[in-house]
Amino acid sequence: MNSRTRWSALWLAACAMTGGCNVESTFKPTGGVSLDGGGTDGGPGDFARGVAVVNTDYSGSSVVSLLSASGEVTSAAFIGSGSFPPGLSAAFSGDVVLPTMRAPGNEILLIDRRVSVLTWVNLETAQVRAQLSVRTGFLANPHDYVPYSVNKAFVTRYEPNLDSGKEPFDSGNDVLVVDPEAAAITGSIDLMPAMEGAPAGFYPRADKAMIAGGKLRVTANAMNADFTKNTDSRVVTVDPDTGAITHVFVVEGLDGCSSLALSPDASRLAVACTGRFGEDPRQGFPRSGIVVLAVGDALAEVTRFTARDWGTEQVTGAEWTSDSTLLVSTAGRFAAEIVPDALRFLDLDAGTLEMTPVLQSHEDAFVFGGVQCEVPSKTCFVADAETDKGVLHQLSIESGGTVAVTRAVKIDTGTGLPPRYLGSF
Repeated sequence: MNSRTRWSALWLAACAMTGGCNVESTFKPTGGVSLDGGGTDGGPGDFARGVAVVNTDYSGSSVVSLLSASGEVTSAAFIGSGSFPPGLSAAFSGDVVLPTMRAPGNEILLIDRRVSVLTWVNLETAQVRAQLSVRTGFLANPHDYVPYSVNKAFVTRYEPNLDSGKEPFDSGNDVLVVDPEAAAITGSIDLMPAMEGAPAGFYPRADKAMIAGGKLRVTANAMNADFTKNTDSRVVTVDPDTGAITHVFVVEGLDGCSSLALSPDASRLAVACTGRFGEDPRQGFPRSGIVVLAVGDALAEVTRFTARDWGTEQVTGAEWTSDSTLLVSTAGRFAAEIVPDALRFLDLDAGTLEMTPVLQSHEDAFVFGGVQCEVPSKTCFVADAETDKGVLHQLSIESGGTVAVTRAVKIDTGTGLPPRYLGSF
């Protein structure tokens, strides 16, 4: 399983232990939101119009909430598992996530990994425009969606299909090309060539993706069929017009590289790697860390840090707070004494990580979910399933990219589902 699925499983186990997953669903839709003012729907450097939140117990239910860019709840129960009208191909499971890149226009795209379905929803009306299954004969497990043009977007599919050749586009190990307007699959980009040089039996496991420097950049987790072995992760560069793989950056020595963030000036990518699941903490997690890459036709390593270098737990993500600073998240663990989840400030110019956390969990591990920073609006949000049974922490980005916690935002969806994943629109 991939790193995020691993943490999801552990989060689910944790909430089951504490009784936090038993919720009564009283879902009442709160409708769409106004898109007048409050940001733009452009590219890097523009203001996001708002923040999208997936609230879920991982088992069977999800509810999406919308907030303004300033953190005010504008639609607590925008759409959810209980609101899908008859006739749609799938209602939400408990494994709905949001794309890394926000889509332009008046829609939001939702990815249901468990049933392999994409859903386009109008932000102003909360009506589903279209759904598209990307299953093509196997459980494809889509992980990300990258808008490119009116008629072109890309979908990373995490799974291989070991019994392919029975229907179109059923090979897996790929990035699907889809037409968002028609909600149709139009092509597939095979990522197996990116595994050249790896031992036999390893698959790309395409995860996060985005457009950076005019190219499609895709993280490949590089695991075997039953998730028991890793090899060095990769970041694959694809020409978005031709679908050709033009460069493969092998992240030597690091595994589970499943978080991708573009700096505000669009010149560098931060790739966060969780390392190997079940590593002995006494070894200090040498295969978990962060690599910063210079964006060009090819990617080039600028610097890297490992969890063992820092003396921290496994790294789960990184978000830029300026062109030279990052907010780094690490996952806690259950031991004789619970090690908390934590967020720390990383100054790339100085090469230093502040060991005093900006924020950490209280009495549980695996309770921090998504982290979303919008540098133009000087705001970050962190999903926390523990505090007050689930809140968003709002942080302000200060001078020099430092961050300070400003408040906790409670989202009342009427379901008791805690916030887990974040995105923007």
